[in-house]
Amino acid sequence: MSLTEIWCISVFTLILYQLKNGLDLILVVVVGLLLYSISARDPQAEPGFFDYLQFVLVVCALLVDAMALWAILARITAFGFTPNRVAALGENLILVVNLGWSAVLYARFLWRRAGFAPLERWQTAYLPVYAVWAWIVVMIFPLVFGFQ
Repeated sequence: MSLTEIWCISVFTLILYQLKNGLDLILVVVVGLLLYSISARDPQAEPGFFDYLQFVLVVCALLVDAMALWAILARITAFGFTPNRVAALGENLILVVNLGWSAVLYARFLWRRAGFAPLERWQTAYLPVYAVWAWIVVMIFPLVFGFQ
């Protein structure tokens, strides 16, 4: 069994397991896999099967994120704001921007309209956004929400 087959089976198993435990974890895993695959890939290589598979994974993650955003917004509309709902909303907005632009850059690469370097630069430049959001949730949320 090749490394790619093992990876695909592992990701599929993880996704099935996490469907019952939380959509956000799936999205974070997809972003992690995207970061890993980008760092492990030769930027000069032509697009291959794995690149198309990665693109499909990113597009599927966008669909999952859209469902998660809809669910979060529905809960906020029905039950109001809580620290957890606002944190989840922010996380999903950050993820949808990252995954959305990654999908665009991956599509450009796959259809040979751009090189691989813009996708690498985007992922590297976007990492601090996650750190800033985590800092806001840890340091600002307790003050805003009265340590609830």
